Amino acid sequence: MGVTAEDLTWKQRTGYLNSMNEQQKEAFEKFKSELMSSEYASILEKNADLDAFLLAYLRGTMKSKKKDRVFDVAEAKKKMIPSLEIRKKYSIDEMRINGKEPERFEEFYKLWPSFTYKDEKAKTIVSIERFGYLGNYINSKALPLEVWEECTLWVLELNNVMRKELRESTGAEAPGSIQIIDLKGLGLGLLNRLSFVKLLTGVFQDHGPESVMEIHVINGPWVLPRLYNAVKPFLDPDTQNKIKIHKKVPYEMFRDRLDPAMLPKEWGGDRDIVPIYPGHTPEKYVKS
Repeated sequence: MGVTAEDLTWKQRTGYLNSMNEQQKEAFEKFKSELMSSEYASILEKNADLDAFLLAYLRGTMKSKKKDRVFDVAEAKKKMIPSLEIRKKYSIDEMRINGKEPERFEEFYKLWPSFTYKDEKAKTIVSIERFGYLGNYINSKALPLEVWEECTLWVLELNNVMRKELRESTGAEAPGSIQIIDLKGLGLGLLNRLSFVKLLTGVFQDHGPESVMEIHVINGPWVLPRLYNAVKPFLDPDTQNKIKIHKKVPYEMFRDRLDPAMLPKEWGGDRDIVPIYPGHTPEKYVKS
């Protein structure tokens, strides 16, 4: 049976700013108080969406599937500390506050065939990722791994800002992004870049809790099962559960769920020009 728009429609549960139960409210206040009186207070004070940032880590600790789920403050803190350290390392909050970006972000963006936009119909942000091109042709050594890490963190930050803006404009909680990963053209070349893939997936999983709500994989090649088995060890169970692999482009579901005006025509939308095609990448960055 195919995946329908109704299957994927996000439904808010407890644990959000306007839907915490009593235990969650108490745990949230404790978590926030402990962190704001810690050595990380100066980092957190600069966060553009602090409460939502803290709650994302707390929700990640809820094990029960029952309606009244509970937050685990100690576990959330254990997960958050490394993220605060890496934000400090790359001065993520200072860059946002001062209207700057990573020094080599323009180079990075030319290498990353993607496009992200706010979709008011879906009530979240949507990312179109041309991973078939990224995984097969891009020379990951064109930039140092630390630059890839820093810039990927910056992408996460930009996405969080967009989600906040969308929440404020619609009055509804903006959940994690919807990612459409186009694997057109992908081959076994990905197997030579697994350390690179591990780095990128690790940034999203370890430092962007709930940054992604759904991952739709389309145009998978015949070698996809082998490629997925190679990448799967880098994915935590939560991420694996978000992945939907489509044998064909789900035109009807995309049009039902997403704003057709922003969706490329090749996927059932009305947009004439698909942003960020491989031709936008300078030859010097492409693996020969």
